Amino acid sequence: MAHRTISLLCVGTILCAQTAGLEFDVASIRLNKGGATPTGHRNARGKVSYRNFPMFAVLVDALGIPPQRVSGAPSWTNTERFDIAAVVEESPSVGETDARARNRERVRTLLEKRCGLRTHRETRMLDSYILIVGRKGHHLVPAKSDEPNVIRLSPGRDRLECHGQDMDGLADFLWTELDRPVLNQTGLVGGYDFQLDFEPERHDAPDIAPASGTKPSLFAALQDQLGLKLESRKMPVEMLIIDHIERPSEN
Repeated sequence: MAHRTISLLCVGTILCAQTAGLEFDVASIRLNKGGATPTGHRNARGKVSYRNFPMFAVLVDALGIPPQRVSGAPSWTNTERFDIAAVVEESPSVGETDARARNRERVRTLLEKRCGLRTHRETRMLDSYILIVGRKGHHLVPAKSDEPNVIRLSPGRDRLECHGQDMDGLADFLWTELDRPVLNQTGLVGGYDFQLDFEPERHDAPDIAPASGTKPSLFAALQDQLGLKLESRKMPVEMLIIDHIERPSEN
């Protein structure tokens, strides 16, 4: 089977653009010294706001990529939190979806100007997994057309509930959980409804309880409950490398 590079590209998104694009009319960035968790995010026509967000979360949201595909971010981008408020007079002819995409581009431009953000893409050969359909076929149920795309992970990180979820999204979750790149090679298209019960693989975070032994491993759960399988491979993985980012300049 030919290797395929894991792509970071989303529709209409150029990850490594360093030149100024669309901009906000007015934008402010302030250090938040309050709460410990993000308290709000809004992206609507003519307005963007992040309340008490780490700069890294703002960055990956603006780029439209999973955080595990970004390398080189300094530690302060995860520990220091910011309030960002920005407005622009958007053309009435621009649709709502396009307006939100244009706002994300404006946030990228804002980070380039105020934080000196510079990035590049780099393909690395990494120990990875490929997600495939098992020999007996999958057990996934196609989503109803009127159901939104929803993915929920229980507080104990041992139950995943998905509605309208595609296999690329599942692969991204598995990448985070296993701390190793996961490439979707199931050949399945569209969204599915499913539930996955498993023992968490990650026990490095303080909010994850030790394994109880009452649920199957993630590998076994994928195969028994969904009819999917993970195989270990060395794969070319395209990463977004942060060359430079500094604390935002004064408003």
